[in-house]
Amino acid sequence: MSINKLQLKRSAVVGKIPNTASLDLGELAINTIDGKIYFKQQDTGSVQRILELTTTSGSMLSASYAQTSSYSDRFTVDGTLTAQTLVVQTISSSIIYSSGSNTFGNSLTNNQRFTGSVDITGSLTINGRNYLTDSASFDTRIRYVSSSFEAHTASFNAFSSSILSTTASINAFSASALSFTASTLVNSASFDTRIKYVSSSFEAATASFNAFSSSILSYTASNNAAITDILLETASLNRFSASILSYTASNNAFVADILTETASLQAATASLNANTASMNLFSASMLSFTASTLVNSASFDTRIKYVSSSFEAATASFNNFSSSILNFTASQKNSNGTFATTGSNIFIGNQTVTGSVNVYGGGFNVDGVNVLDTALAYAIALG
Repeated sequence: MSINKLQLKRSAVVGKIPNTASLDLGELAINTIDGKIYFKQQDTGSVQRILELTTTSGSMLSASYAQTSSYSDRFTVDGTLTAQTLVVQTISSSIIYSSGSNTFGNSLTNNQRFTGSVDITGSLTINGRNYLTDSASFDTRIRYVSSSFEAHTASFNAFSSSILSTTASINAFSASALSFTASTLVNSASFDTRIKYVSSSFEAATASFNAFSSSILSYTASNNAAITDILLETASLNRFSASILSYTASNNAFVADILTETASLQAATASLNANTASMNLFSASMLSFTASTLVNSASFDTRIKYVSSSFEAATASFNNFSSSILNFTASQKNSNGTFATTGSNIFIGNQTVTGSVNVYGGGFNVDGVNVLDTALAYAIALG
């Protein structure tokens, strides 16, 4: 006899999950590849959803559905726990490491409390100001220490006034006691009565004075603690002030060095501008010589003489330029030793160079004309 098998809805497709339309309430569906069982759930509002029942191990329920649940024992997650909102009543152990940026609270009315020491590496910003370096923060701290000291001073003055008032009261009491004693010795009918009355009155005054002395001692201890706090704040403030003064002195020295270098650079720029003007005159002279020599000279001897005189003039101008360069070099050496720089440089003003000018891998251009090439051409022409 054949036996009918009872089989549930099933799928052998990896990751396939049934939808609410494919399952009836109370019906199960199995993914035989993933080893997962699904069923349809409907709440009181007639909202339906598909829930996963168990894994193949059968040891735990899936928490992949969105509904409120409570768990009273330990809950351990081996992988990643992702939550939209995490509400924690108590963290009983230390957090070893938290990467990235963290934000505590979302309103100015929130309060964050730390018990123990707080170590900060970096900056501490309060209401947009760096508490460690901002001068406004320094002013705030100065005002806080001053106001605290003023408050302690006012309290001490009030205490002194209280002491003076109490002293006046004691003096008045002493005068009253003396007056009473004198009156008692004269007017009392019985010596025993006078002795008892004086003794009881003196014991009451002694008790009052002892209570006052205890109050004085208690206040003195409190005031000593306050003075200790003020001294600690003063020492911290003195160290901070010394640090500020040291930094200011260092910064002033740095500014002085910059001003010295700026003055030297301005002198170099002025010298170079003077050299540029001299080279412009030399270039004009060279151009005039070239045009006159090629077109207007009637005699080779005359041209040679003209070339010689023009070249001598150019040589004199170039010598003046060389002297200017040597003066500049001497000035630069007096300023900061041999002048060396990389990349392109622009000098504005008169530049004086004393010494040699070495040009490697290029020309010496004045207004777009290579002066070295022109001088070499003249030298070749002269033989």
